[in-house]
Amino acid sequence: MFLADLELPPTPQKNPQSGLYSPKQNHILAALPSKVFERLLPHLKLVPLKPGSVLYEADSLLHYTYFPVDGIVSLRDVIKNGTSVEIAMIGNEGMVGISLSMGGKSTPCRAVVQSDGYAYRLEANVLDREFEFGGPLQHALLHYTHTLITMMIQRSMQATSFGRSATVPLVTVESGPFAFN
Repeated sequence: MFLADLELPPTPQKNPQSGLYSPKQNHILAALPSKVFERLLPHLKLVPLKPGSVLYEADSLLHYTYFPVDGIVSLRDVIKNGTSVEIAMIGNEGMVGISLSMGGKSTPCRAVVQSDGYAYRLEANVLDREFEFGGPLQHALLHYTHTLITMMIQRSMQATSFGRSATVPLVTVESGPFAFN
């Protein structure tokens, strides 16, 4: 099965009965087989995303990863003079803290909330343990990492082409397979 073949969840809406968001409103979590999702569910904690909040600083130790259900998080490259440049934006299609899925304990960029929303937070040790199983979550996050890197390269190409007539077609997270076999 491929993510492109799955019906993706609608734009996140609060559950009118509980007033809460569902982890399934994140595309990565929604695409997981139920057995894997159920194993993660007790460890997912709903947290608010407030504009301007920093989820992590560049080169700091990462304790959590975040699966947004709405809101936008910006990944920013911090330049030596203290300014920063946006290198990616992550919404409910992805995960913030992807370097944890690649064995890293820190990341070279800052993650800053750009728009109000919520995310499900997962402790780094739970992600590590899940990766020991291999399987669907690992495969999904490796594919997402590939897509995120592609988007960062495209953003960089657009930035260097600024002022020129060149345009770069954007790859979206929905392009390409998340195979769960």
